[in-house]
Amino acid sequence: MVEFKFLFVEAVHSLHVFHAALEDLHLLLELNLLLGLIVGVLGAEVFQLLGVGALVLVALVQEVLLEVLVLLEERLDLGFVLGEDLRAFQLEGVFDLAQMVGIVLSHHDELLTHLLEQFIDVVLLHLHGLHVLIVLKLELLHELADKGVFLVYNSFTGVFLLLDVLRAGYWAGAYLV
Repeated sequence: MVEFKFLFVEAVHSLHVFHAALEDLHLLLELNLLLGLIVGVLGAEVFQLLGVGALVLVALVQEVLLEVLVLLEERLDLGFVLGEDLRAFQLEGVFDLAQMVGIVLSHHDELLTHLLEQFIDVVLLHLHGLHVLIVLKLELLHELADKGVFLVYNSFTGVFLLLDVLRAGYWAGAYLV
């Protein structure tokens, strides 16, 4: 009996599954019919709209592609312009460096000449200062020599005066006696 009930339940269950499958098939057939009607009625117009949409989409893609190509060309042109500008700046830098070397050399000669003139002026000033020092030294030696001569002269004069005084006193004393 259990087997019988089991077979019965299995048969009923199979019928329910079969019924559900038939309902699904019915729904799919209704959808297919409905889709067929829609395609039949709107097919030509939809295909025309899809064609127009495809043409618009192709035109947009072509425009975007053209813009990308234009931007790429501008980028390449800017790269070439940048390269040319860099070469021009390098060449201008070389010319500027050459000009600067010429200016520095010309000023170097002027500064060297000025330095030589200043050195000569300093040497002349030192020689003049040495001349002044020699003159002052000679004047000092002359004054020292004069003082020595005056000292010797004064010493001799003092001795002679003393002798004169003594002699005058001796003669005066001889007159007194």
